[in-house]
Amino acid sequence: MAKLATNGPQTNDGERTLPSSPQANTPHSPSRESTVIGRAAELGALVREARKSKGLSQQEFADLAGVGRRFVSNLETGKATIEMDKALEVARSIGLILTARKA
Repeated sequence: MAKLATNGPQTNDGERTLPSSPQANTPHSPSRESTVIGRAAELGALVREARKSKGLSQQEFADLAGVGRRFVSNLETGKATIEMDKALEVARSIGLILTARKA
């Protein structure tokens, strides 16, 4: 994952990285909030909200997540043709953990 100059914790090489969510390393822990994701736009809205809450521009976040700014933009606007694996990795990089269950 790419490193980004932020106000987060400093790494051994002096670069700063985005602080991870306490839940980012515990995928089975219950979250404070849950949202049913039924469409790409709903996932995009969660990613946008998380990015903005951390004070990151789309470019800063794209650099951190290791994707292009256009991908972040397409994800946040709910473009239906996004690559799912990449979208899941981007969501994880901002502290969102997606789970599935039978309806």
